[in-house]
Amino acid sequence: MGADRTGDHPVLRVRVLDVHRGVAALADRGIELSSAVAATARDGYPVLIGPDGTPDGALNAYLRLLPGRSGVSSKQSLHTEAQHLAVFARWFAERTMTVWDATPDDVAEFIAYRKATVAMSTWSGDLQVVCRLYVWGVEKGYCERVPVAMRARTRRVGGTTVTDRVPVASQASPGPAHLRYLTGSEFDAWIREGVGRLPARSAGVLTAFAVTAHRTGARRAELSAVLKCDVDRACATDGPVARLWLAEATCKYHSARHVFVPARAVARLRSYERFGRAEAIEKARAAGRYNGSHWVHAHELRSHADSYTAVLGSGDRVRLDSLDAAMRRRLLWSPDGQPEPLAFFLTQQGVPVADEGLWNYYFRAASRVYNRDREVADHMWVTPHMLRHSMATSLLGYLCDALLSADPDELADPANVVLARHVYDPVRELMRLLGHRRLESTYRYVHTLRRNQDAVAATVSKWDREMPT
Repeated sequence: MGADRTGDHPVLRVRVLDVHRGVAALADRGIELSSAVAATARDGYPVLIGPDGTPDGALNAYLRLLPGRSGVSSKQSLHTEAQHLAVFARWFAERTMTVWDATPDDVAEFIAYRKATVAMSTWSGDLQVVCRLYVWGVEKGYCERVPVAMRARTRRVGGTTVTDRVPVASQASPGPAHLRYLTGSEFDAWIREGVGRLPARSAGVLTAFAVTAHRTGARRAELSAVLKCDVDRACATDGPVARLWLAEATCKYHSARHVFVPARAVARLRSYERFGRAEAIEKARAAGRYNGSHWVHAHELRSHADSYTAVLGSGDRVRLDSLDAAMRRRLLWSPDGQPEPLAFFLTQQGVPVADEGLWNYYFRAASRVYNRDREVADHMWVTPHMLRHSMATSLLGYLCDALLSADPDELADPANVVLARHVYDPVRELMRLLGHRRLESTYRYVHTLRRNQDAVAATVSKWDREMPT
């Protein structure tokens, strides 16, 4: 029997069944499967364990019949379905209820809670799973009706018109009201009370990555692919703000650009480089992790404008800008005669971060620590993309303030202020920093500006006062 796949919560768990050891191993642990579950159990498939330590009969019956009902047939899809069900059932178990006792208001409260704590794709998946469960429950007599508003949907599948029912609350994409971002004080509290309480090796790399992502607005994949030589050149410049180059081959929409790294983020990067990164490299060297044939050695690095060129193992000189993230993770160089990865952010094993899942794991671990002693209403589940939204909403406000506060007396020609207000567009500046392809993607942050809403309200009030009636 596999490990617990939903964390350490004691109320409802998902176990992965191993049939070859499974039924006997479950019995050894005090968990007895019913004859119906045991007869249909398959290797590697999930089993939901209830609050009393025994398998939940109805939910496991639903999981066993699911492959023939909705096309959810792969093991990974069933595991995902079981995870969603466990979260849903656990939420009701904490309130001394079962899923079959839920009213429409109860389900709406659950969805509202999930909207506030997880990404849109996750709570939308929750909603789909909940609807499938209740449709099956109505058929089997576990409940009288589906406690979620549904609508009919007609679509073409393989040349045939198919009509089915989908939840009304599901959405194709989030709007401005669904942007999830942190204020400055919330981010500082998460770093201090969440990241800061992780083991030192995890805290070092996560602090450097999270602070840089929060200050620059770079995407997770873009920042993960940054090279050490790029960081060294950016941090070597004098001034309060460094300029870090994001290569075209690693950016979404090939939006190569400079991002601005403030002094405190530079300090975090340097601290990680001197301690956490150096320690991981030493351990990797001792373990011989840089001896494999998949590594590509880079020699004779030369700086050219915004990029570097290097001679690779094959003898060809290439621009590092042209290398994608996968190739960058294979690069080794030897600045001090000893090999080390050219990638800047490394795992605790001293190799480049190769999977976005590792960053998600770090962020979830920090959020779990932060939420440990807090009420559910105060929980924060921080994601890398949430930091991008946080930077965009905060910086746009400051860019607008910088434009509106321009003082004509400080310029040689006061007319330059008028010109600047026509040429300098804060939204377009933010669009360039974020690497957006369309201006509409950046305009959604305007709706989050409280000062913008206050200005509109004040203007409407002034206009109303000047009207004759």
